[in-house]
Amino acid sequence: MVAALIAALASAASFPPPVASFTAPASVVVGQSVGYADHSYDPAPGHSIVVQIWIGRASAFYTTGAHTVSLAVEDDRGLWGQTSRTIFVRSLRPPVATGAQLTAAPSSVARGDRVVLTLSAPSNASSLRLELPPPFTAPVTLPTGPIDYAAINDTPWVFGSGGWQTAVWVPWTTNSPADGSYTLTAQYDLNGTTLSANTSLTIQGTDRVVLWRLH
Repeated sequence: MVAALIAALASAASFPPPVASFTAPASVVVGQSVGYADHSYDPAPGHSIVVQIWIGRASAFYTTGAHTVSLAVEDDRGLWGQTSRTIFVRSLRPPVATGAQLTAAPSSVARGDRVVLTLSAPSNASSLRLELPPPFTAPVTLPTGPIDYAAINDTPWVFGSGGWQTAVWVPWTTNSPADGSYTLTAQYDLNGTTLSANTSLTIQGTDRVVLWRLH
């Protein structure tokens, strides 16, 4: 028993505490999705990290300025490691991509319709994301149950002959969205630069098929 305790103490003294490490973007735009990659590890053979505590981590930031994100880890020896990173949140939109276009088909729809979006970015574009107007982001209830439009927005873009494609549904409620024109924005990364392209979508009235389903 004593020998085992001495060996454990010697092991703790021989190896440093766990290392807390993660990567995150240095800067993002307000509301942009933030990705984190955890690279923490325990240098002591036979030991591992058992606790992680994040402070300030968010999937997106909605106020500009510097935001500090910290990570603390504890291993099974009771030792701790900690690290922090600063993410700068800016309000400026990325530049519109030269030559890239975002199109909506159809471009004039009724509430309840499905819209296919095509982005003419090259195949090596990455981190594709879609910014929808506020009326598109609220949960909408259909006869089949609640649908979260944020979840639909997370559907992967698919690259084909016409470029990158994804699809969204226009909410069917009578006053949200109101009739009118809305701007949809696609953002993507290309060779280390964040770019964007816009398209206009006109909404007028409510799909009769949707109204029929609701009765």
